[in-house]
Amino acid sequence: MLCSRLYFIEDVLCLIIIFIDMSLIVGIIVGAIAGILAQKIMKGDAPYGIIGDIVLGVIGGAVGSFLLDLLGLSLGVSGIVGSLIVSVIGAVVFIYVLRILF
Repeated sequence: MLCSRLYFIEDVLCLIIIFIDMSLIVGIIVGAIAGILAQKIMKGDAPYGIIGDIVLGVIGGAVGSFLLDLLGLSLGVSGIVGSLIVSVIGAVVFIYVLRILF
């Protein structure tokens, strides 16, 4: 009886690790796509490369979430599509602010 519980706990921990790994991979993919789209929208002349696009998309997700929460807005779309839209909006705002400052 004790062994079956231990196996169950190991299985649950394994599933949690797989889920965290998958969400990290999805986050990186969404960040890359958001960074690329934001560059296309803002007519970016400086190529950031794939790492730069991922960083831009992740920062864009944080900026977009912050701005939407600050304004009290909701897109009404959840999941990967919602994350992508918020990340693109945030990345566009981030690029715009960077261009003003520098």
